[in-house]
Amino acid sequence: MNTIKTSQNSFQNSLRHPVVVILLSTLAIILSVALMKEMITKPILQQMFTSEIPIKTITALISGAVMIGVYLILVKHLEKGTCYEFELKKAPKELFHGLVLGLSSIGSVILTLYLLGYYQFIKFESVYAFLPTFVFIIGAAILEEIIFRGLVFRKIKEWKGPVVALFMSSIIFQLPHFMNDHTGILPAILGVLLGIVVALMYADTNRLWLPIAFHFGWNIMQPAFGTTLSGVSEFTTLSQAKLIGPELLIGSKFGIEVSLLSFIVLIGLGLFYVIKLQKVNYFNRN
Repeated sequence: MNTIKTSQNSFQNSLRHPVVVILLSTLAIILSVALMKEMITKPILQQMFTSEIPIKTITALISGAVMIGVYLILVKHLEKGTCYEFELKKAPKELFHGLVLGLSSIGSVILTLYLLGYYQFIKFESVYAFLPTFVFIIGAAILEEIIFRGLVFRKIKEWKGPVVALFMSSIIFQLPHFMNDHTGILPAILGVLLGIVVALMYADTNRLWLPIAFHFGWNIMQPAFGTTLSGVSEFTTLSQAKLIGPELLIGSKFGIEVSLLSFIVLIGLGLFYVIKLQKVNYFNRN
């Protein structure tokens, strides 16, 4: 009898190991979204609409809600913990601040390039056609922040401390982005740096609202202003534009994210949050 109880306890403990929690939770979230999309959302919406635009738009919104719901269930039942990441009380304020930070960060890069004559606006495209890109980027921001900050950063921080979590989660965050087109050393450094900045935002609030909104704002500005987002040229853009100038400033085919200006903005944001967290001795905590 004692042997059975010991085996059960060992199994339960292994399920709560940080690496196991990260892997199981990630798999559960991705599978839940895929099943919801293929078995429920998509078949129903295809009966209601003939155009792909409303189908993709509604599917992406439902997928975002499913991700959050599954994450809350996993924290409660798999980890036996309390989920603070989606506390509603602070949501409006942190969503607003994150959105303003994200939009203004890339916006300041685009504005600088425009003033220098390197960014040339051509024309606006269809807002309706842009909707699937808009909601896809919302869903992508939710998914990536839940996995890389809500799971990877949080669990490694509990296991190895905040400094190790900061760098490991940011490196892991960059790994899937190696599959994007036009990747390389600079895009990889950019990905790690962006991961560090967003992890610092999560560390500052202990919630995911600010990171999600910042991540969305950072991403959406690029196709909105007609530039390539992270090497992916398939996104429908809100406007047409042309970038002409030194690659150091306008970035590469990967996008303006690898512009020197983008790096300066991210480093400045990162230093702001490092100083803020250092004041409360965050990095010395176990």
